[in-house]
Amino acid sequence: MKRISWKDGSVISIRLKGGVYCLAQMLKDPYMCFFNCFSNNENWNNVDCNNLDILFIKPVARQFIKSGCISSYLDDSTSALLDIPSRWIKIFPGARQIIVWENTSSEISFITLSDKPGGMLVENRLDHLGRQEQIIISKSVSTDDDFFDKCELDSISIYPEINERLYLCYKEKNNVDPMKLISFDLPIPIEYENYVKIISGKFKIEEVGY
Repeated sequence: MKRISWKDGSVISIRLKGGVYCLAQMLKDPYMCFFNCFSNNENWNNVDCNNLDILFIKPVARQFIKSGCISSYLDDSTSALLDIPSRWIKIFPGARQIIVWENTSSEISFITLSDKPGGMLVENRLDHLGRQEQIIISKSVSTDDDFFDKCELDSISIYPEINERLYLCYKEKNNVDPMKLISFDLPIPIEYENYVKIISGKFKIEEVGY
């Protein structure tokens, strides 16, 4: 398989599981835009990325780029480089143990980051020297706030966590984020079981389809 390296603006095809592929665009490293565009093959010839709906934009780890799930670049030099959001939800520091689907056959206990549920609303800005700094806009985000649905967690996504999230978006035909539900102690649908298994670190990736 051809080695894939980061190139700002490149449109790529990502292999998920079950023969499903997704389109994405490399923005300014490490941010990537994931489009609401899925296929059961890699025939993207008639796709114009400038007219696609965006699922979400997230920073991704180099480990994701090197995982082998990115199968090809697309020759699409006309795709505009999208803006990176300035506002994000930052989870609280620390760690805690949580139990999902307690007292059922699917119960999973694991350690997650953040010593308490929720997070802060932060904004990335450039200081007078052109360096990026993070400003706290709100010390606590409520699930009733518009920002809860509109803003992504600022955590860096890895393989196969991001792949499983994309697969769930494909299945539900909507942007879903199991990690946000976990971070805010919200109910987790049993359909997200593979995702929870992945982030728990207690299962081999082969056991969850990767």
